[in-house]
Order: sequence, then structure tokens, then C-alpha cells
Amino acid sequence: MTQESIQPILDWISAHPTWSGFVVFLISLSESLAIVGLIVPGVVMMTAIGGMMGAGILPFWLTLAWAILGAIAGDGISYWLGYHYHEHLRDFWPFKQFPKLLIRGEAFFRQHGGKSIVFGRFVGPVRPMIPVIAGMLDMSPKRFLFFNVLSAIAWAPLYSLPGILIGASLESLSPAVATRAGLLVLFLLFVLWLFYEVLLLLGAWIISMIQKALNRVWKVLNRLPWLDTVLRTAQGTEESQLGFLLLFIFAFLVSIITIVNALNVDGLALFNEPVYQVLRALYSDKFIAILGFITAFGSPWVLMPAVVGIALWLCWQKRSQIGLCWLLTIIGGFLIGHLLKIETAIPRPEGLLYFSEEYAFPSGHTLLATLTFGFAAILIQHAIASKYRWIPWLIALPFIFLIALSRLYLGVHWFTDIVGGIFIGILFVSLGAFFYRRIDPKSIPISAILTPGLLLIAISLSIYSYSSYPLLRKEIVRQWSSYVLVENTWWEGKDPSNALYRRGAFRRHGIVFDLQYLGALKTIETSLEKAGWKTIPKLDFQTGILFLDNNPSPMIFPIMPKFHRDRLPVLTLAKPIDQTKRLVIQFWQSDYATAKGIPLWVGTLRLEEASHPLPLVTLYLEEPYTGDIFQQLLDDLKNYHNIRNKIITTSSNDEESKVLLLTSP
Repeated sequence: MTQESIQPILDWISAHPTWSGFVVFLISLSESLAIVGLIVPGVVMMTAIGGMMGAGILPFWLTLAWAILGAIAGDGISYWLGYHYHEHLRDFWPFKQFPKLLIRGEAFFRQHGGKSIVFGRFVGPVRPMIPVIAGMLDMSPKRFLFFNVLSAIAWAPLYSLPGILIGASLESLSPAVATRAGLLVLFLLFVLWLFYEVLLLLGAWIISMIQKALNRVWKVLNRLPWLDTVLRTAQGTEESQLGFLLLFIFAFLVSIITIVNALNVDGLALFNEPVYQVLRALYSDKFIAILGFITAFGSPWVLMPAVVGIALWLCWQKRSQIGLCWLLTIIGGFLIGHLLKIETAIPRPEGLLYFSEEYAFPSGHTLLATLTFGFAAILIQHAIASKYRWIPWLIALPFIFLIALSRLYLGVHWFTDIVGGIFIGILFVSLGAFFYRRIDPKSIPISAILTPGLLLIAISLSIYSYSSYPLLRKEIVRQWSSYVLVENTWWEGKDPSNALYRRGAFRRHGIVFDLQYLGALKTIETSLEKAGWKTIPKLDFQTGILFLDNNPSPMIFPIMPKFHRDRLPVLTLAKPIDQTKRLVIQFWQSDYATAKGIPLWVGTLRLEEASHPLPLVTLYLEEPYTGDIFQQLLDDLKNYHNIRNKIITTSSNDEESKVLLLTSP
């Protein structure tokens, strides 16, 4: 969608504020209407409306008034439906096919009374149903109207506030960029909403399928006389015990498959190199510092004291069997993981944070985090009401995910190491839960887990942060391998360095280094700057806005960061060809140098042209150069320095490429 195609729409909105207000009224009404509000992306639409208000496209107070009136009308119509039809609504579609819609809303209304009209407007799943329930239960119209108006006055500005802030921030940009940015934000919000709804539906479907499968398996196995003994818990034979047993079997199979893939570099292991390379492209000192701290939460030096402390505390509370189950589950799983490291002997990748001589598979941090936080969630959930048992998992799963992500991002583990750590952890957690339910006659207090656990984690983390972690951070200074370059052999095109390339993400050659320069890089930089080559601003928030500009200048548009062995280029220059094209040259440090210490710099020379691969987004992408691109560079160099040059043909990965060799006296 281009600026020209949407400008008539924006002009119409600006010229007809009354009609645009009526559209806002309809959006707000539909978002609050029974059933309809469940499928209307109200958050996305109100954010978009707020964005136009903040950018000055829509009149602020008038638009806000229309949104409030629409919310009042939508809830009012829903209330009338419930008040008029009462219990007969249960016989109409979709309530007849989906009775839980009314049951859930009725439970919420009975719990909160009149306040549910206010609270319910901000609670997604029950939002459009509360007014219907209020009518069905004969809430007085005056009382309903009071809460309806009160909640609408609060709802409209709160739901549009994010958009207002976004719109206000875009007001300082040019109209074209601001409009494209606003549309992009709206599109992203819509995609996120759609993704959220799909996840909810998919999750509900998966849970339903699992439950149906368990029921069928239970009916078949329930006829076996020995099943009662195997699945018996402290409360008797339970179907959920079968779920833990099947989860154990599933985790065992996935763990075996992952081990085989990791050893044979097949299946899941094919993702190791792509994930590693993609995360290298997202390298940032800030992210390293943040994820370096997060990864400490999975360290054995941090978690093991808490694990032992909780076991001792449980024994002190005269729950020694549970304490022993807790200890055996976590220590046993961690020791098995350590034995697998020794047996598989898979080397680690080159890390960003520190270097470890231990083997890679599985990730010990990820395994220990899955064991500790996963089993703790199982113990805690048995101590709280069934409707709140999702809360421990809501806390535990993000911790496990962040620790696993930190190990990948810091480059100390492969993708298969993380998968193996998670599923070996699930294997032992499900096994531990299976036996825990057999020995636990009653739930344990939450304090028995949280009090010693959080206290010891805090103490261990503090000691780790001030002792071990700083020592690891000092090792971030790279000690790259260096190779001696024989200058005459290199110049003749017979040295292995002539076939260097920047590796791509999918085990292929990404970009062949078609430039190699032996000498002081300042010589090249000075020569090119005199010939009109310039430094391009780095990618940051201000230059990133240019991605939304329709025709950005080639000399201010940022060059995307490209890495070679985790190194950013040491020199990046560009020269304009016309208003949409530019030549770009980049040099990286190689691992080669002469015996006298003269470094070899490797680089690329390419033509970039503005293009629009996605709607609303502009990128400068590499395009074929119709002339002799090497000659263009040599013409700019020969006028200022006596730089020798030679073009050779080299073979890399069964592909022939031309490489320009440069050297200065």
C-alpha cells in the first residue's frame, strides 16, 4: 500500500470529522456488542483510532466522545437482549452450541455484582457477555446505566491511549513517514491480535484432543487388572496419573531422537548452524549484559543451594519423602545430563560471553532450570485452588524459556543442546511428579518451597554476581586464531586465504570476499574519501525511521550490520550512483597476517538499490552491476595512491569467483 493510495482516505477523514466520528461510534459499539465483541479486534481498532487522534488526523475530544457513546450503546443493546429474552437466550445460537459463554459470564457477574459491569469491560473473554448476564438476572436499568456510563468513560481513553502516544510521537515526522509508520503499527497490532486469537484456539483444540485421547486410552487400559496398581496415587487411582506416564514416554522418545540427531548432525541438528548465525546477526552489548545476567539463574552455583535447601526444609517440616523425591528428581536428572555430556562429547560453539571446555549436549543450565522450576510448579500447584493452578506455570515457563534463550544467544550451546535440556528435564519432572503423587497424602504449604528457595537463590545469585560472573566477563576479549600469510603465494592466488567467504546461515557460502587488501587500511579509506566515498550513519532509532520513507537518500540510509566471525566491519563507505543507487564497500579483519604483522583485510564491493520488498517498508538491496564494478573502484583509488591490484579467479565450494587483490607499498 503506497502513500498515494491511502492519502485520499486520510483526506476524507480530515474533511468529514462527523462521518469519521460515526465510524468510530460503530467500531466502539461492535466491540462492546454481545458475541460480536468476541471476534472484533477492539484493542487494534481503538489503538488505530488513538493513533489518528494523537497525530491530529481526527479531532481529539469529538472522537473520544463518539467512542464513549458507542461503548454505552453496545453494552446497552446487549443488556436489552438479556433483559428482554431472559433464559430463552440459552435456546438461541450461539449460546445453545456454546453454553460456556453464558456460564463463564454468569459466574463473573455473581462474583463481582454491579462492579462486574466496570471490571468486565476490561476483561477480554467475558467483556461482551457481562451486559447480557446483567439483563438476564434482572439488574435494574438505572443501576446498569450508571455502571455502563462509568465504565465507558474509563474504557475509551484507556484503550486509545497507546495509539494516542504513538500518534503524538509520529507527529514530528514528515507526513509521508508518519502515515506509513502509523499504518505499519496498525498492521503489526492486527497481526499480534490475530496470532493471539489463533494461539488461544489452537491451544484449546490441542488440550481438547489430548483430553479425548487420554479418555480413550483410559477406557481401554482401565480393563487391565494391573493398571490400578501402576496408576494409584495417595488419593486413589487417577486418570491424570496416566497423563504423567504418557508425558514421560513422549519426553523419552523426543530425548532419544534429539541425541541421535545431535550425534549424526541430522534432523534437528540441521537447525544448529542457522540458529547460531541468525542470533549472531542480533549481537548487541546491551543484550549480552542482560542475557548474561539471566543465564546466571540457571547456573548450578545458583540453583543447587536452593534445591538442597528446599529438601532440608521439607525434611524439617516432617515431609522427608517429598524432600527425597524432590532431591532425587533434580539431582538425578542433572547427573544424567552430565553423563550425556561426557558420552556424546559434542564440542561447543564459540561463545560471546565466555569460553567453556565442557561438552555441549545437553545444556546444563536449561536442564537444571527445567527440573527446578518445573518440579517446583508441580509442588506449588497442589497447594492452591484448581482454578489458579496455571499461575505457577505462568511464572516457571518464562524463566525456563529466558534461560534457554540466553544460552543460545550467548553462543555457548547449539539448538539441539537446548531441546535436549528441555525434554530431558520434562522426562524427569514427569517421572518425579508420577511418584510424588503416590506418596503425598496432602498438599504441602507454598512457604515450604518459596521461602527457602527464593532466599537461597537471592544469596547464591549475589555471591555469583560478585565473584564468578565478573571473571567470566573478562574472557569476552577474543583470542582469535591467526595464520601466517606468505605474501608472494597470496599474490599468485595459491594461498588458502584466497577462497575466504562470509558464511551464511544455512551451511552455504553467504558472500564471497571479492576484495582482499594487504596493508594499512587507512590508505584505502583516505583514497576513497577523496574520490567522494562517505561514511553512512549507523543503524539506530533515528536512521531506522528511514525504513518507512518512500524515497530515502542513498547516503543517509543505514547499511544493515553484517558480521564475519562475530566481527562487525572495520570500514564501511558508500558512493552515490543516482537518487536510488549506491556503491558500498566493507572490510573485515581476517585471521591472516604476514610474518611481519601486516594484516589481511577481507571485504565486499556491491551495488545497492532502493526497493520495497514489503508494503510500507523501504530497503537497499544488492543488485547486479551492469559495468565493471572493480574498475569503478580502481579508478577512484589510482588517482590518490600507488596501490597495486590484481584480479584472480578462485574456487570456493565448487563455485568460481573473481577476487580483487590490493596491496600498498
